[in-house]
Amino acid sequence: MSNEWDYGGYFCWGTGNRPTYWSLDDADFSSFYDWGDYVSYSEGGWRTMYAADWVYLLEKRPQAEFKRGTGKVCGIHGLILLPDGWKGVEDIEFSSGCISWDDNVYIRDQWMKMKEAGAVFLPASDMIYEGNISDGHPVDPGPHYGAAGLYWTATPSGEPQKAQCMFFSEGHVHPSTAQRRCFRQSVRLVRDVK
Repeated sequence: MSNEWDYGGYFCWGTGNRPTYWSLDDADFSSFYDWGDYVSYSEGGWRTMYAADWVYLLEKRPQAEFKRGTGKVCGIHGLILLPDGWKGVEDIEFSSGCISWDDNVYIRDQWMKMKEAGAVFLPASDMIYEGNISDGHPVDPGPHYGAAGLYWTATPSGEPQKAQCMFFSEGHVHPSTAQRRCFRQSVRLVRDVK
């Protein structure tokens, strides 16, 4: 991805060791291999967030509800996250909450200033599942104006065929919900602050 508003790839759960592998059999994804262990960034330490990380970031950190909002960056729907200690950006407004994609609309230059101040954008990337299969091959749902964002966590669910993911849409944010492991969703890696 050259920009954070680009959709990137879609992966079945835990396929860091074989990111292009795809199957409709959830049993093929019984073990989790973190994508962060297999990326070739010059600096190491990247990892997939756990469901508890998303819960903290979106609900439990101080003033969490004021540090997130839906919007559009360069015409792409998504979720905007602000860092702790957010000071704002001169002449650029931010509206917290997850009511409408039209709450926070930024062109490239505005977003670059938001990003420089610490804001993060997660595109509403949708997912690939058995409903978007044609002739036995997955059909990529993007790039388009996504209806929802789904990002895998490193956390399995209580059901062996499912794993936890973070979900958001125009009116909702769910830091931890379960999806079938064979569904192809986005992944966003993080590094722990030392």
